[in-house]
Amino acid sequence: MKTEIDIILGELLIFQHPEYFIPKFDIEKNKGNKFNSQKLKDYQELISGINWFVKKISRYEIFFDEFYPDTNKITKHEALEHHIHAYLEDLETLKNKLINFVGKIKNDSKKQFQNKDEINNYFVGMKDKIYEAFRNVSENRSPHRHGNYRFVDTHVIDGEAASMMLGDNFADMLTEYGQNKLQKQEEESFEKGKKYWSQNAQKNFNQVQGLTNEIMKINKKLLFKLIDIRPYGIKNIKNK
Repeated sequence: MKTEIDIILGELLIFQHPEYFIPKFDIEKNKGNKFNSQKLKDYQELISGINWFVKKISRYEIFFDEFYPDTNKITKHEALEHHIHAYLEDLETLKNKLINFVGKIKNDSKKQFQNKDEINNYFVGMKDKIYEAFRNVSENRSPHRHGNYRFVDTHVIDGEAASMMLGDNFADMLTEYGQNKLQKQEEESFEKGKKYWSQNAQKNFNQVQGLTNEIMKINKKLLFKLIDIRPYGIKNIKNK
């Protein structure tokens, strides 16, 4: 099933490389007088970047569930923490790319159309919607990038604390009861953390994909107008 972003990228690719497709597209008939190949390329690169990060985020459920190295050089909790921070970073990057897309289409609209105040208000509301959708991610991630605070998951903290106590420096000091309790804490904290972030990734991906589709859908006609192309409606095109 094609998403809105798939459809837009497909339409743009037709006008860049019609020779890639089995159907014969006479693109000159669908170009307007103000068609600009550089503007098309700029949007294609920006939207492709958004698409790449949406696809990356779709894979994090698998990363959290399954992707842990078979080595004793790092703990499972360290690997989990790595996944968490990569995940938050990719969500933050996607948010910024969506904001950049909205900003570019707003600026291009203001250059081409007269109702600048209406355009401003329309796109300010759209940016606010993006910021709100990613608000929890920004609260967790941004302080780490700009200050001394680093977001650390409580499951990782509990697991690493247990791993440290079970290490060479403390192992000889522990009773059998203490060892058993810490081993249980180490294992349970990892499994709980893995489950939490896997479920979180699945839920967030559904929201992220829905938001991205909505933004692309409501801006699709305007985008094609700014580039000055008449789309082919590739959603309904089938090879014969």
